[in-house]
Amino acid sequence: MSALPSNVSDTVRRMNPTVFGGGLAIVPAETGETKAAMKLEKELQRLCEGILRQRGIEFLHLSPFAREHKGYADLTFPRPGDGRFVAVELKSANGRLSEDQKRCLARLTKCGALCFVIRSFTDFLKMLDDWTTGAVTAA
Repeated sequence: MSALPSNVSDTVRRMNPTVFGGGLAIVPAETGETKAAMKLEKELQRLCEGILRQRGIEFLHLSPFAREHKGYADLTFPRPGDGRFVAVELKSANGRLSEDQKRCLARLTKCGALCFVIRSFTDFLKMLDDWTTGAVTAA
């Protein structure tokens, strides 16, 4: 496995024990969940982008301010091997898709994209690794 970043928060480490070792998955408390969830999603975004860079996979991440359409996926990239379009929405453990995000993922799926909602770095790594074995299917 590629070297993992060392500057990862304790919460993300606990939510991804198979990647970082130790602890059980911790779900953010309901109080203040929005800010905590956004922070976790931002860190998950950074980790996912880092592993895509390490594996030489070109990706696109548009900030919410640069997106023309509400609800567009957090990460898009070509699937290694066949180049099929992949759209990934990153969410915290109990983050919910907005109606705009649901509509966007449905439209992309209808166009032939592989669309995923990823809730942990472990899940993202598994998705990438399963492609090398042919075990992944879009959700």
